[in-house]
Amino acid sequence: MRNGLVRLVMGFVLICGFLPASGPEESSRGKVLARIFFEGIQQWHYSGVSIDDAYSQKSFTRYLNILDPNKQFFTSGDIETFEPYRLRMDDQLSRGDFEFMRMVTGQLRRRIQIVRGFLPEIGEKPFQFSLEESVELEGKKREWARSMKELRQYWRLLLKYQTMIRFLNRPEEEDKEQSHQQLMEKARKDALKAYSNMLDRLMKADSEDYFSRYVNAMLSVSDPHTSYFPPKEQKDFEIEMTGKLEGIGALLTEEDGYVKVVSLVPGGPSWRQKRLEPGDRILKVGQNQTGDMVDIVGMRVDDSVKLIRGPKGTVVRLTVRKGDGRIEEIPIVRAVVVIEETFARSTVIRRDPSGKDFGYIYLPRFYNDFQSEKGRNSAGDIRRTLEELKKRKVSGILLDLRGNTGGTLTDAVRIAGLFISEGPIVQVRDRIRGIQVLKDPDHDLVYSGPLVVLIDETSASASEIVAAALQDYGRAVVAGGDHTFGKGTVQQMLELDRVVRKRTEGNLPPLGALKLTIQKFYRINGKSNQFKGVMSDVPIPTPFAHLEIGERYLPFALNGDSIKPRKYSHWSKAPLPLKRLRLLSRARIIVDPFFKDLREYIRLAGIGRETTRQTLKLDEAIRLRERLKMQVKTLREWRERASGLVFLDGPQGKPSEGERLSRENRERRREWLDQLGKDHILKEGVNILIDLSLNSNH
Repeated sequence: MRNGLVRLVMGFVLICGFLPASGPEESSRGKVLARIFFEGIQQWHYSGVSIDDAYSQKSFTRYLNILDPNKQFFTSGDIETFEPYRLRMDDQLSRGDFEFMRMVTGQLRRRIQIVRGFLPEIGEKPFQFSLEESVELEGKKREWARSMKELRQYWRLLLKYQTMIRFLNRPEEEDKEQSHQQLMEKARKDALKAYSNMLDRLMKADSEDYFSRYVNAMLSVSDPHTSYFPPKEQKDFEIEMTGKLEGIGALLTEEDGYVKVVSLVPGGPSWRQKRLEPGDRILKVGQNQTGDMVDIVGMRVDDSVKLIRGPKGTVVRLTVRKGDGRIEEIPIVRAVVVIEETFARSTVIRRDPSGKDFGYIYLPRFYNDFQSEKGRNSAGDIRRTLEELKKRKVSGILLDLRGNTGGTLTDAVRIAGLFISEGPIVQVRDRIRGIQVLKDPDHDLVYSGPLVVLIDETSASASEIVAAALQDYGRAVVAGGDHTFGKGTVQQMLELDRVVRKRTEGNLPPLGALKLTIQKFYRINGKSNQFKGVMSDVPIPTPFAHLEIGERYLPFALNGDSIKPRKYSHWSKAPLPLKRLRLLSRARIIVDPFFKDLREYIRLAGIGRETTRQTLKLDEAIRLRERLKMQVKTLREWRERASGLVFLDGPQGKPSEGERLSRENRERRREWLDQLGKDHILKEGVNILIDLSLNSNH
């Protein structure tokens, strides 16, 4: 990896050697960056992208979708005016020409001003909620407005919808203090204020914001993970990577004008609270218990993060739209990530009526403290845990990788190697060195008994490497969500100032950084986890089943291709009885009350997600809302019921090396075991492990 980075940097140095070295116009920051992007993407991106007319066409559509994702400002006439540039964006980038960007952003600002002008008039009078009206919230399903009159009508429906939503989500105590008419009046004024504030924020966007959106629209066409970080965002990214940031512990992204939750940081406050979920769209942010809610729809993710972050111990309130269409307010106490909760943990489960014990290992992420020889690493922790579980004579082990978004590659390879004697684990391919095979670094088979790997739709990257390798060897049963996330690519962050400043004269402003996709992972069977992910051998319904979570749902995601398979020996024991395990699991899931309710929730939530056209009849909206609320309430009640799992004093709960667990750690462990005891998906995973142990010759 290090050699690849050196060559990548040297390649950019060569590119920068062709940059203009004098003249205030020629050495401008924009021209320098444009040349880097134009040459760098084509020469060093994994796919060998060609920036041509086809690339320009995709960039054109992507740029307009980023600037106006919900078609709230531009009209079809504006799009016709932009049309001549559809095939010119590649040529302009090669010259460092930003004429199209300036034209589009200028028109956007004019349209925002027009909306600011007519919006107060629209919100002046009360709305009638008995009319047969509806509004389409998904920009992809709408056409551009054909006139300003049509655009004005859309904004009227939007304001009416937001008024209804605010009325429906009012605090219950307000019903005792105000009449229905007063509450509706307040909701209308609050909605108008929120939209007015949003438009004011959009008008405050500076040239750096518009430049970043323009170049990122073009970069994202190569793949969804290649992007440009302006200097300010680069600093924010570096802060997040240190793990020292105080906040809610969630990874956020910008998608179609919304700030969306990608994943939760293990050990963070959101992860511990269990209310914020991947796929949630954050609509509003409020400070403390009573602070005003700020509407962040249309706000850039880095500006939204400024509102969400804050000192530990303070409260932030998030109004989110759930994947099922519900609007919910979630208060979260900001805190620093609890490092201990990001480490591997284990316990022993007694589930079998015969009294057999089964080991359970939870790995939130793949970690390694490369800065210290005595620092912890996930491979070493898992090895020690396996040794201790073997001493307990467990009849099988369940490795839980749900929610694990990845981490260090070396630890993924070493952990997979703990369950096999020898052989390849994963293949890595890039344009510099071709294909490299990463093998089990030792011939030490630490555990050879029955093994189940539990995954879900948020298991990604290094998690997928481990699950895929053990699946290909026939070493473990992969159970859980239908598929993992499907991220099979590697990105490299390149600090542009470090290489460009040495090759150019003059005092350029800071340039920022470029995150570039340079590698792809392949399974030992030659297939890639990219796009589709790892498919479960035994699927278990998860609460994410109705959500569009995964690489396959990201625009311009790279395809999952294949290369030459490697020679490897399947697990020497009897083949895994996958068909029988699926039949037994399906029979349990069909009659299990928890999964019955979960399936009904997934069905209703799927309808809610697909139904982006929302009714503006108040009584109809109330009926739909109450129906879904009852189903969610039922599911939450089941989540609080004990699953029947019995936990013994697992290895991580015992004193180690003569040290006793602190009171704080004991309290966290009790809380963790209490959560596990309500985990019905884990219960089914253990049932699969029991079936495997009874049908295995291990």
